[in-house]
Formats: sequence, structure tokens, C-alpha cells
Amino acid sequence: MYRAPEMVDLYMRSSLTEKTDIWALGCLLYAMSFLVHPFQDGSTLSILNARVSFPANSPYSEDLHALILRMLDVRPSSAHYSALPVFTVCASLT
Repeated sequence: MYRAPEMVDLYMRSSLTEKTDIWALGCLLYAMSFLVHPFQDGSTLSILNARVSFPANSPYSEDLHALILRMLDVRPSSAHYSALPVFTVCASLT
């Protein structure tokens, strides 16, 4: 499930913006990296809490972990939902 918190809890009445796409991209990046979904049980509560953990033997850098965490930030006022910082961090990973 790649649905952002504002899509699973309709009572929040949040508008769907680019942050919804950034969230889905964060879920996809996590799934591609670790071959499991970050919220494997798919429950609404796990998505709303967005508690993400990385495997202990992760072969990826802390920069990639930080990028994923930024993309899966549930704070609606967070500047992390802008696409520009995501592109900037991605460029620095190469």
C-alpha cells in the first residue's frame, strides 16, 4: 500500500498535493531497496504513525536512509514534501 496518510484517513480532510506523490515514491524506494514494503502489515495505523525501520544489515548509506525517512515524514507542514530537496539529495547520492 503506497497510500499517504492523508489518503488513508479521510477525516483529516487534507488536500492531495505533491507530498502524496513524494510519500508514494518513498514507499517505492524502500520497497526497491529492501524488497519489502515499509508498512508491511498495510494497516492504517502503521501508515499514520510512519514508523520506519531499516534492516540491520542494510547495504545502503545513511544518506539513502535519511532520504527515505524524509519522504515518509508524516508532518503535514514539513518542508520535506517538496520535490526539490528530494532531487537534491538524489543527485548527491551518485
